Amino acid sequence: MYKTLFISIIMICTIFNGCADSSDSESKAIHHPKDRLELVNLLGDESIKLGQIDTSAITDMSYLFARIPQEKCDELLEQFLKSVDAFVILRIEEIAAIDKAYKPTDSDTESIKAALIQQWQDNNQKCTHTAYSRQDFHGIESWNVSNVKDMSYLFAGVKEFDENLGLWNVGKVENMKGAFMKTTFNRNIESWDTSNVQDMSLMFADSHFNQPLNAWNVGGVKDMSFMFYKSRFNRNIESWDISHTENMSFMFARAKTFAQSLENWGQKLNPNALTHKMFEDSYLESSNALPKWYHEPKP
Repeated sequence: MYKTLFISIIMICTIFNGCADSSDSESKAIHHPKDRLELVNLLGDESIKLGQIDTSAITDMSYLFARIPQEKCDELLEQFLKSVDAFVILRIEEIAAIDKAYKPTDSDTESIKAALIQQWQDNNQKCTHTAYSRQDFHGIESWNVSNVKDMSYLFAGVKEFDENLGLWNVGKVENMKGAFMKTTFNRNIESWDTSNVQDMSLMFADSHFNQPLNAWNVGGVKDMSFMFYKSRFNRNIESWDISHTENMSFMFARAKTFAQSLENWGQKLNPNALTHKMFEDSYLESSNALPKWYHEPKP
């Protein structure tokens, strides 16, 4: 009897190739990049399967597969440089809010400005150095992203991307800005732990995404601007805790299909939150269904 059972187990393992000793080379990680640059170089080689890459050491996946034209990257940097002084003021205000005795000097201002410019120049370099030509995404669903903090613009512009990412551990991610912008991605990711995310701006802008997100913990998100701009999203998110969100400008602008009630948000809304053109040219605006608490800020 035991011999028969043992033979049966071997046969099942052989037929389905599902035992732990599987020799499938695609399921075994043979590449161990230490940083984003090493990972990008691996991704540029289509002969390397994504399932063969161990991403457990990666903390930065920003712009990883992004398909953003060079001129657009330059334009983003140029726009920032034009308004860098305003960003410096915001940074000083943030410091002053924490340290009431803080009085900025000219040296502080210049240091903050230099640091911001360097940060944006680094982002500009990432924007142009991506695995933009990658076509085969099979195996990405098994990636270990448990140490990733930055997923900004991860798949931006990759219109054909639609892999299952529901099992990803994103518990350490702080930045998801533009992650699925301009994609056809439409898989369920409601189980994601988003408790540490601070920036979701542009996350699903101009995308096909329309899956449940009501269970997401967005209590720490500060920026939701343009999050569903021109998207096809139409799901209930009324239970979201938006009490700490500081920027909701253009959040549902040009969202022609979003028809959900957001009345409960009025009880949680940060009184200082930016809501400029939050529903501009949207279904809610055109159908006179805007939440009662919303009033377009005066210029």
